[in-house]
Amino acid sequence: MKRRKLHRCHSPSPTNTNGPLKPEVNEEPNAEEPQQQNDQHAEEPYILQLPDYIIFEILSRIPITTMNRCRFVCKSWLRLFSDPSFTKTLCCRTPTSLVAVSSTPSRDYYLVGLDEASRPNGDVLELCSYSRECLDIIGSCNGFLFLYDSALIDDHRLYLSNPITRERLALPKYDGLNIDTALGFGFSPASNVYKVFVFKSEEQNGDFRDEYNEEEVVVLTVGSSVWRNIGKYSVYFGNTEYGFPFNGFLHWVGRPNNLVWGFDVERELFQQFPPLPLTSEDTILLDSSDSRLAALRASLCLIVTRGQNVSVWVMKDHGVKGSWNKEFEILNESFDRYIPQLLKFTEGQVLLLRDTQLETHSPGKKGFSMVEVDGIPKKLYSGYVHIPSFISLADIRG
Repeated sequence: MKRRKLHRCHSPSPTNTNGPLKPEVNEEPNAEEPQQQNDQHAEEPYILQLPDYIIFEILSRIPITTMNRCRFVCKSWLRLFSDPSFTKTLCCRTPTSLVAVSSTPSRDYYLVGLDEASRPNGDVLELCSYSRECLDIIGSCNGFLFLYDSALIDDHRLYLSNPITRERLALPKYDGLNIDTALGFGFSPASNVYKVFVFKSEEQNGDFRDEYNEEEVVVLTVGSSVWRNIGKYSVYFGNTEYGFPFNGFLHWVGRPNNLVWGFDVERELFQQFPPLPLTSEDTILLDSSDSRLAALRASLCLIVTRGQNVSVWVMKDHGVKGSWNKEFEILNESFDRYIPQLLKFTEGQVLLLRDTQLETHSPGKKGFSMVEVDGIPKKLYSGYVHIPSFISLADIRG
């Protein structure tokens, strides 16, 4: 299978040390060579003498912005960050970050670690501005951003991008994309492949699907040039246009009653997840509520807004009946039906993006505290939860 061409911003490239093998030549041993090698090794900084597994443990414990600078410490570290097995393992240990988009006309993009967001002097990495190229972020999966080109009315394109390595991959064109098309980008751990999904419905009403529709599902395995039509399914997406990736599934919140639909990325099949354990009265009230999916504490999370109350439900065991638990509630009159985006939950405090500001909230108490981070604007246009990685798009194959 041919490797697709990648567009990369200028950055140092790792040195290729895999040259042709030299024939063996029997030579007399030189007594001075071991001593010269020891002297050169002793001149290196101590940290560069450490074995790779110790270096990995160190790098996995530092902020992503610092880790990004470590790539360019020396050639050996640059080669390490270019090793697919190293970068994949490192991605599993990398803390979650936020891609923050400024509300200024320039729509600047920043990456800030959620651990750093609670500290005013947290490190911030400035990213390429996708908005200047009319690219909208649809979602994120394993360090890759899923982008939608909204510039041309009749010629929309889809892209994948790694904002850390500054690579971008233009996916094969698929005709018929529009703003009402439901999309998905997910990863299958079973086969170690990434897939892009297009869900097309012939009957749509307004900005969301308000009834069960026949969804035509088309799949692209990243690395392939062929879109596959896998048939039609009767599903209920509700007001969610993008499938939330988690644990090998894409997830949507359907109506009524905030039912969660899952799409198995590996088997390419839909399934309905267990409903929330609600009374009949609560179920009726939820018919008109809004909701949002998230991942908190390595679990699928459903944020339900009902009037001025926000309930946070966590599925302890993914897809298992009876595993929904209400984690906490947020009570505040200023929500005005806006669904907050929960970013991180620690004991006694939750970090969230509420409207245009980063704020913290203590469950059980009223009010919010604004969070200011040096290097990013106080007011944001939008934000996307993102796990940064150094995996190259060239290493994704179908």
